Amino acid sequence: LFPNQIFIKNLRHILEEFISTNDDDGELQFANEFNSEERKSIHKEAMKLHLTSNSYGRDGDRRIRITQKRNVDQLVDHLLTHGGKTARYELKAQTQPRPSYPTKSTQRSYAQMAPPPSQWTAPDACDDETL
Repeated sequence: LFPNQIFIKNLRHILEEFISTNDDDGELQFANEFNSEERKSIHKEAMKLHLTSNSYGRDGDRRIRITQKRNVDQLVDHLLTHGGKTARYELKAQTQPRPSYPTKSTQRSYAQMAPPPSQWTAPDACDDETL
């Protein structure tokens, strides 16, 4: 029966070593030599260790890629300890967001688009010349 305990123990050792030595957002790739049950075990063990895993490729060329899962805070901390840049990510300063409310400059531009009040007359709601 698969998975046997030796396979799981060796796999766990490989995954734990990957976690402890992966300082630069690297990935661990497993070759295409595993059958579907073995790949399922690899995914399961990766999930237990809070790693992200995905299979790719077709038929006999199916492979598994393992990466570390980080939330936003962990990722920012990781980037800060690595000078703001890793192989996969780069920390950039936030630019000033555009305000969603009208500012004086947008109010001025809206005022420039509107015709002067003396040139524009609103039609009277009751002025339809049929009464």
